[in-house]
Amino acid sequence: MPFGWNSIILKFSGSVEGISIGNFSISGVGNDEPIEISGITRGSSQNDLVVIFNRQINPGNRAILKYIPENKEICIGYLPGDVNGDGVRSPNDMLAFIDALNGQKEFPIYSTDIDRSGIFTSADNLAFIDIGNGIYGDWNGKSLPPCKCTDDLQCSSGYVCNEGTCTELSGSPIFIDGEGLLVNLIRILKVI
Repeated sequence: MPFGWNSIILKFSGSVEGISIGNFSISGVGNDEPIEISGITRGSSQNDLVVIFNRQINPGNRAILKYIPENKEICIGYLPGDVNGDGVRSPNDMLAFIDALNGQKEFPIYSTDIDRSGIFTSADNLAFIDIGNGIYGDWNGKSLPPCKCTDDLQCSSGYVCNEGTCTELSGSPIFIDGEGLLVNLIRILKVI
C-alpha cells in the first residue's frame, strides 16, 4: 500500500546546531492514533533538520508539527492519490497525474511517486489506478481533515470546532454548587 509521511525535512535560515527534540511537539488531526516524534537528525546541510515520527501518518489523517521556540506550525497530511495537493481525492487528480506523466506540469515527488520507489515513472500509473479502483481502500471523493476548522462539520465525529481547533467532546459527571447535584458536563479536551 502506498504510505504516508514518517519524517519531514525542515529547512532553517541558520544552523540547526543545538536544536533538540524538546523544541518540537506534534499532534494529530482526524481519527488517527496519536503520533510521536521518535528522533531528530541533521539533514544534508547544516540548515536541514530531519524530524522522524514513531510511525507513518495513516491515510486520511494529518499531523501538526510545532517548532516551540518560534511558535511556528506546519500541517502535513496523507491522502492516497491526491496528486494536486488540494486535500481532496477527485477527478482533478487524474488530470494532474496525466499532466505530470506527459511532462506538462511538475508536482513534488511525494505527490507523483505513488509506488514510493523514490522516482516518478510510468510505473506509478499502475499504483495510481489501483488507488482509483479501491485496491487500497475507497479514497475517491474523500478529503483530509482541515488543519484549522471554522465549523463543527469539518471535524471528525465526536469533535467540535473550538477557536480553530477540532476538540473532542466527552461526558464527565461532576458535582456542582455544593448541592450534590450530579450533572453531565461536556468537557472539551484540546487535541490539536
